[in-house]
Amino acid sequence: MQAVPEDAALTVTSAFGPHMAKRQELFYYPGGGLIYASELVERGEYLLADTYEVPADYTEDFAQLRASGQWQTLREEHDFVLLWQVPR
Repeated sequence: MQAVPEDAALTVTSAFGPHMAKRQELFYYPGGGLIYASELVERGEYLLADTYEVPADYTEDFAQLRASGQWQTLREEHDFVLLWQVPR
């Protein structure tokens, strides 16, 4: 994806993971569970999500994340959204 710099840390939903596997810092949304702590989701500078893939029990969490002001929507098309984490 050209909108995301190649060296940027990226958080993705599972369908995008195999396509972005060459990145040094790749995290999965929603995270948590057996793979790694959910706090690592926020290490991504960008979040690329297929909203259709967001688990039902994370729908509210994803909506709050988008409304928090911590993430800015760069692109949204159909079920896909690209967010950028605003520097603190």
